[in-house]
Amino acid sequence: MKTTKYLLTAAVALATFGVSGPSFGQAKTTDIVGLKLGMSPDQARAALKAHDATMKVVDMASWNARPGVPASLAKIRGCSSTVPNGPCKDEIVVTFGHLSKKALFVTRVLKLGNGVLHQAAVDSLVEKYGKPTFSSDPSSLLWAYTTAGAPLGNMECAVSAQSPIESVTPRAQCGTVTYSGIIAGQGALAAEIHVASYEGKRLVDERALLVAAVKAHQEEIERAAKGNKVKL
Repeated sequence: MKTTKYLLTAAVALATFGVSGPSFGQAKTTDIVGLKLGMSPDQARAALKAHDATMKVVDMASWNARPGVPASLAKIRGCSSTVPNGPCKDEIVVTFGHLSKKALFVTRVLKLGNGVLHQAAVDSLVEKYGKPTFSSDPSSLLWAYTTAGAPLGNMECAVSAQSPIESVTPRAQCGTVTYSGIIAGQGALAAEIHVASYEGKRLVDERALLVAAVKAHQEEIERAAKGNKVKL
């Protein structure tokens, strides 16, 4: 009875991936349980609660202030646990731009235990995101497209769900990118599903804005300094 209950729970968790997706070659969805890149913090919080009303949602971190750039919210984390204050069974983290305050990077780590077959995890991901543009093995699936929508057939744009956004190197050829790694369990079972989503151009634009803001602040200080006369 206990095993049956767990299998049903795991099936429901997988079903959150199993939303009908377009076939290979068409525009792909990049949402993770309704969370989309470009969302505001309030929209992200609402999407997390819509996904799981019991999920604990917290502002996890803030960007530090920089010259000319005030501090701002960096990350929101959603955590579903089987016990109060226990480890996350379902953990979703949304990272926001320092200046834009829009979602730049969305990740999810879903722990399945030993109740789901590896192939069922793969099938659920493919049902949602379509045929991968590249797969190095059955545990590594990538959906990567250029800004023009052309599929990319290598792992150059892949990024781990456990990587901080600072470690993501934006490349001009990486348009929309979703990468999933499946952690193997015992035998033919899957233990965890990791998913990460970002857009290369959104990262490039955000970082360019930040550099420009810091530069403008420094130039303003230097202009002000030119007007100061020193009497000797």
